[in-house]
Amino acid sequence: MKNWMFRVCAIASFVVLAAMGHSFVRAADAAAPFSDKHVLVIGIDGCRSDALQAAKATNIKSLIQNGSVCYCAYSGGKLGTKTQQLTISGPGWASILTGVWLNKHRIPDNDFKNPNLKRIVDGKNVGYPHFFTRIKEKYPNCRLASIVNWGPINSIILSDADYQDGGSDTVVAQKCAKLLLGDRNPAVVFLQFDELDGAGHSKTYGPQSPEYMKMLETVDTHIGTVLAAMRKRPNFANEDWLVLLTADHGGINKGHGGQTPEERTVFIVASGGGYPHEVVRGEWGIVAIPPTVLRHLGIPVDPAWGWESAAFGAK
Repeated sequence: MKNWMFRVCAIASFVVLAAMGHSFVRAADAAAPFSDKHVLVIGIDGCRSDALQAAKATNIKSLIQNGSVCYCAYSGGKLGTKTQQLTISGPGWASILTGVWLNKHRIPDNDFKNPNLKRIVDGKNVGYPHFFTRIKEKYPNCRLASIVNWGPINSIILSDADYQDGGSDTVVAQKCAKLLLGDRNPAVVFLQFDELDGAGHSKTYGPQSPEYMKMLETVDTHIGTVLAAMRKRPNFANEDWLVLLTADHGGINKGHGGQTPEERTVFIVASGGGYPHEVVRGEWGIVAIPPTVLRHLGIPVDPAWGWESAAFGAK
């Protein structure tokens, strides 16, 4: 069970240095590097792929109907190799956000004792930072936001966000909706919903659990709140949004951490951004998320970053 004391609700400042002194970057200027391209990444903690397929999740299903999905994506690294990691939140979210597995990010559990994330050496980023850092290296003025339920994502893994906040799943959705309808105009937003994982620990994981499935449908409602706000944006008709959806791990009985299919098998959904309506086959790890974001934004991936995957769906 994750340590709920880690939850934080910190808000970063948005002050940048302008030519005539300190002033706020206008929303149009912040988005300019990517024209009208935006990415929304949604993570559902502890969501099993088979449960997603069985759920009455109308908002998630609408994303799938308008994009590509892989129901056999995996967490936990590659079995029997140095990349293998526990199917728990610390290494799971680290892999989703850094594009690498345990052998590189060095987050084996939820204690975060010696992470190999962002470090500055001789003016360069060393280690394996959050993918926000790679975007900021190319476009320092773009706006990036992270709103999560599980605090360590923002307090430990996150770097180079302009806006970060947190709270319950309901609060995460509400704050994201407000952000999307405000004047900050983020290029990329990362959201994490956590309460489905709690339902799995409390009752049991999987489609056989009424409580787990009901909570998954509640999370779907929260996602609907976010999508409705996105579509109400004044310039939405001219924007090119890519929505990505995945999970850090699954679960079995009342727990997770092992390498059973129930714990390893998750999903990746890519909706919008030119993705066709199709079921994607093949082995796709959760480390595919960062390169998928950057491909949509038109930022080349530097091989020196050591990322473990091509962009999702790449031929």
